[in-house]
Amino acid sequence: MEISGFGLGLRTDHYADFRATPARELGVDWLEVISENYLVPGGKPLAHLTAIRRDVPMVMHGVSMSIGGSNPLDFGYLREL
Repeated sequence: MEISGFGLGLRTDHYADFRATPARELGVDWLEVISENYLVPGGKPLAHLTAIRRDVPMVMHGVSMSIGGSNPLDFGYLREL
């Protein structure tokens, strides 16, 4: 899938707008989500993400991966992700 156009970082303040109005009408082609915000099982953030992603392409931004760091990869984190 090619993702192009205008993207926006999905924040909690945006949930209601994206659930009530199609993203195209809001002028947004895709959303960026911070992976770690949704690694908790269940809960409202995950429910919003599940509903919104049906209509809007998303890219994940894993801020805790630390791929360029000196520590070895955290395979537990990668499994969870």
